[in-house]
Amino acid sequence: MLKPWLNEGLLLSSGQKWHNRRKLLTNTFHFKTLHMYNPSLNKNSRILVDKLLSASANGNKEISIFEYVTLCSLDMICETIMGIKMNAQEGKSIQYVHSIK
Repeated sequence: MLKPWLNEGLLLSSGQKWHNRRKLLTNTFHFKTLHMYNPSLNKNSRILVDKLLSASANGNKEISIFEYVTLCSLDMICETIMGIKMNAQEGKSIQYVHSIK
């Protein structure tokens, strides 16, 4: 399920490739560093949950979460790494979202 989206990234690689990438990223993802991103991550997670609840409340027994998770990830990445609020989950930045598909 994740392979088309993440390809051979840190989560799906193994062996020496995984070890080298993990070593490069260890300090970046230290708990003390990540703590400052909690407000942004919590806000965007809450929006994701609200969107999923809304989609499931419409009588849908099954929903595809791929689009929801993709937009949430975009919001989180842009806000935490670049300091830009894309608001992709709220339907903003649609032109950008379509161009990266």
